[in-house]
Amino acid sequence: MKFCRLALQLAALGALILTLLLLLGRFHWALELLTHFRLPCALSFAILSLLLLLVKAFKTSSAILICLLLQLIPLSRHYLPFLKDQEPGIGPSLKLITFNILTVNQKHQEVITFIKKEKPDLICLQETSQEWVNALSSLQKDYPFFKAHPRSNNTGLLLLSKLPLLEAKIVNDPELGNPYMTSVLDWQGQKITLLHAHPYPPMNQKLALELKNTFRRIKADTAKSPHPVIVVGDFNCTSYAPTFQLLGNQLRDSARGQGHVVSWQRGHPFLGIPIDQLLHSPDLVCKERRIGPKCGSDHSPIIATIQNRTKQP
Repeated sequence: MKFCRLALQLAALGALILTLLLLLGRFHWALELLTHFRLPCALSFAILSLLLLLVKAFKTSSAILICLLLQLIPLSRHYLPFLKDQEPGIGPSLKLITFNILTVNQKHQEVITFIKKEKPDLICLQETSQEWVNALSSLQKDYPFFKAHPRSNNTGLLLLSKLPLLEAKIVNDPELGNPYMTSVLDWQGQKITLLHAHPYPPMNQKLALELKNTFRRIKADTAKSPHPVIVVGDFNCTSYAPTFQLLGNQLRDSARGQGHVVSWQRGHPFLGIPIDQLLHSPDLVCKERRIGPKCGSDHSPIIATIQNRTKQP
């Protein structure tokens, strides 16, 4: 019994140290990586607090409950149902898919079959090499408007669209690291702006700065767009991280109220995190959002349906 109590006390000390490191995440890129794993931390803290209660370590259990609360606050944006868009949409629906298909993935036909089954209006793909662009060329009959930026180093982008593509360009700047794509489309007579990004994983100080610069640039592009905006991609960042807040509050996260819906390493009990994102301006509403099959990738696609908001903000 004494050994169990000592082990739990040591685990509690580790939980307190981890909580402190999570609070310091905004000050260093390595500590910020920990903030993506708030759900495993919260579950661990809940179990630890219960075990401490069983051995009557009430004060220590209370301290761990505070640690748990600090994780539940950022998690709540995904779980509180009233944060989900409840307003009815108006006008035509726009169905889109955003999917990191993984450069080395050879299951081309699975991806094509998945797309043909879903029949989206827009397809935004990340990690598209020239091999992937060639493999998906059979879709161009149904998606005559496209913009390809193939790369062999996991940074390629591809847009396939049924909507007329009025403008499309690659935003390239050394401060961003990996460029992103911006386009204007004709959505049944209404112009919409689409930003499609895949910043590098922030695995060192330089890459973390590039991620922040990308988010700042996306925020600026969103602010100056005269049209409704949709932002998609593999952000290599969850909404729990301080850096995510650099996107500003003018973009609504379509994942709000949907739960902790994992898009990378789906099915893994500890590593699975929601780093693929779909955000939109307040004049749009996300009527449906779900996760699709991996089709050979380490990511899962986001499938969403967008409409204009009935009551404009």
